[in-house]
Amino acid sequence: MEQWNSRYRDGMLEGVIVRREDENWLLARGKLVRANFTQAIDSHWRSRRLEWNRVHWAASQAPD
Repeated sequence: MEQWNSRYRDGMLEGVIVRREDENWLLARGKLVRANFTQAIDSHWRSRRLEWNRVHWAASQAPD
């Protein structure tokens, strides 16, 4: 894993996701990270205040 570059950021691949599914459902999942991976998240998202996503419709419309 440490020899591959990420397609989503500069640097090495952080890890891989492993999923086990049947024909209808996700049965289990896990993430394998490289040995020198450093967690950058200070707090879990559930402990933070709820933040609503907003769409600015005027900005998303193409000009005439």
